Amino acid sequence: MGIGQLVSSLGIKKQNGISVLQSVLVIIFLAIVGKKRVSKGEILKDYGIAAIAGFSKMPSKSYLHKFLDQITVSCAEDFQIFSAKAFNKLGIFKGKIINLDGHFIAYFGKSKIGKDKHPTRNISMNGIKTLFAQDQETGNPVFASVAYPRKGLTPENVTIPMLEIVKDILPGIEKVVFDKWFSVGQGH
Repeated sequence: MGIGQLVSSLGIKKQNGISVLQSVLVIIFLAIVGKKRVSKGEILKDYGIAAIAGFSKMPSKSYLHKFLDQITVSCAEDFQIFSAKAFNKLGIFKGKIINLDGHFIAYFGKSKIGKDKHPTRNISMNGIKTLFAQDQETGNPVFASVAYPRKGLTPENVTIPMLEIVKDILPGIEKVVFDKWFSVGQGH
């Protein structure tokens, strides 16, 4: 698949010591083994995961946090697009029917962040809107983005940019299925 090219699409400058490729591989392998937080990497007993990424042991959580801090939202989106195009060439997507879905992730921290209506609690609360494009026939994700709730965040101004990106990845789209947030025509 050309993992080196995929990783370079993140746009992170070359680091001294641990390479960007090794750092990305260890984070991917942590996700594969079901670790949702990089802090859980330090308690792994299976050094095979580190070895596959080219390490004798897992990097410290402070290193992994510093590395993740270098990845901006635009870096992550570029990486997703580049990866999805490579996945499409491998036949991972059917690419005819796309599903657009939105989820709200409540935030309980101290940082100031926008509010949106929570879908099940029926109250307005701090959080992040996550937006997904998924290949309907295979269930594989194509592209995801993050939007911070703010005045003016509507299905119209979110949907068109998402569809332009997905159409660039999968030019043969024939049908788009929208979840409720996209189809009501008005954001909460």
